[in-house]
Amino acid sequence: MILFSDTFYLFYLITAVILSALFFIMFQLKKRKLNQFFNKNSFFNLIPEFSFSKKLIKFMCAVFAVICMILALARPQLPDETVLEKVEGVELMILADVSKSMLVEDVSPNRLSLMKAQLSRFIQSSQGKHRVGLIAFAGSSFLISPLTSDLSLLVNYLHSLSIDMVSSQGTDFKTALEQAQKSFEGGSTHQGGTRAIIIASDGEDHEVGALELVRSLSEQGIRFFTLGFGTEQGGKIPLEREGGYQKDAQGQEIHSKLKTRTLKEFAKIGKGAFYHISSSSNFSEKLHQDLKTLDQQVFEERNQQTRQELFQYFLVLALIFSFAHLLIDEKKKVS
Repeated sequence: MILFSDTFYLFYLITAVILSALFFIMFQLKKRKLNQFFNKNSFFNLIPEFSFSKKLIKFMCAVFAVICMILALARPQLPDETVLEKVEGVELMILADVSKSMLVEDVSPNRLSLMKAQLSRFIQSSQGKHRVGLIAFAGSSFLISPLTSDLSLLVNYLHSLSIDMVSSQGTDFKTALEQAQKSFEGGSTHQGGTRAIIIASDGEDHEVGALELVRSLSEQGIRFFTLGFGTEQGGKIPLEREGGYQKDAQGQEIHSKLKTRTLKEFAKIGKGAFYHISSSSNFSEKLHQDLKTLDQQVFEERNQQTRQELFQYFLVLALIFSFAHLLIDEKKKVS
């Protein structure tokens, strides 16, 4: 039984049928009208080179060429063998920094927007291989999504990230890491594969104890990958509602810079990697390559039926009918 991969294109067949029907109706009306004024012999004596049959054949070649092209676009396939497919990947917890310093515009459009765009791109390019969770953090942390295979839902959560998601500002890596540890313990299906934590931040840590916790989690086999957003030149922290820029206790405008030292230490202790993300960066491929080197966990086994593509045969038929349409002369040869 032939199956079609892109059934949307099959609706264009209706258009082809309607146009063909209209042509035949007009063809018959024209033929009938000519018969009212001429008998068969007198008409062909006046126009001996005219041929109804050749005109009809030429049109049918065009119709068949269009139909074959539409069928090729719909990608016809024949079911082939059934194979057992294993869905392998890594359990990942993404820790996304939503502190006010992520609003700095030293990268375009700002650190927070760039982080959301880059993480979304990474998740979409993972092709459903991993189970991923999401935690937003600043001075406190908030579990947005436990480990899940529904990555499209996770992307929607990412787009909704804002600095209003957590109750207290600042940057506390330790609290976020403790939340990630609880999420692994509560929602993990850990069966031999490696788990990893991805920290996306500008690196400003205002609390202590994070390095010790990273070391402890690393000893448990959890790997760390860190993403640094911002520049070393930095910028002022804009106030979204009030306007202007955030100031310190002395009334001076705060200048926030990317601090890579903590993020690089996390990656080193956690046997992972640090990535400095700019507006033009594409870290997804590199991170995917790093994740492939880790022990993969089998999340699902399913029977996958392979299919044999047939579209190329319909393309060849479309070309044959197209050439026939061009080569057929509507006029009869008159000796």
